[in-house]
Formats: sequence, C-alpha cells, structure tokens
Amino acid sequence: MKRNMTLDWTKRASEKAKMRVEVKQMLRKHQFKASPETIQVVIEQAESMAGNLS
Repeated sequence: MKRNMTLDWTKRASEKAKMRVEVKQMLRKHQFKASPETIQVVIEQAESMAGNLS
C-alpha cells in the first residue's frame, strides 16, 4: 500500500479507488473479512498516515 501512496491520493477519486482495491486485496490475502466498514477504517488510517508523512 505504501508504494501506491502518491502525494495527492487523498484528493483524487481515481487514486482513492486504486487504494480501496489494494486494501481489499490485502485484507483477503490475510484472511480478514473485507466489509465496507473495515475498508473504510483502513482508508481513514491510511489518510491519517499520509497527513503525518507530508
């Protein structure tokens, strides 16, 4: 996920969609339920991390 965090991924819809797909794949790979709520929590955490990195 970190490699796909571009500078503007939190603002561009297409970049957010790519990130959501990657989150779903990561959750499935690690056998977690990829519910919309879970995905939203992970995206929010990633947005917080992106804010700390910039």
